[in-house]
Amino acid sequence: MLAVDLATAIGARIHLVHVCRAPHPGGGFWGASFPVSLAEELEESARTLLANAKRRVSEEGIDVDCELLEGDPAAQIVSCANRIGADWVVMAGRGAARVRSAFLGSVATQTLRTAPCPVITDPTSA
Repeated sequence: MLAVDLATAIGARIHLVHVCRAPHPGGGFWGASFPVSLAEELEESARTLLANAKRRVSEEGIDVDCELLEGDPAAQIVSCANRIGADWVVMAGRGAARVRSAFLGSVATQTLRTAPCPVITDPTSA
């Protein structure tokens, strides 16, 4: 994981962030309704993902904080980077949005355009 390698090399800490675009009960994507149980399952899955990532980073001897956010991913990542005074943003890159990004912009592209610091994408961390 690139973030771990960078943090190890410079003695930095890692602030793990996961942003959910969780459907809200009673209203979601394109006006569809989602049951409360689905929103709860998505949040629990995100918490498990963060906990596992935190454990893996901690096992490398790196200080790590975790944060689960909800909303527009790029906006939340940039807001978090501003709030904590991040020196870098390292993002997992999935490459799934290549065609879509030509029209809408991927999360990484939007983050890169608005972040207060350098942004690195790591396709090996997806």
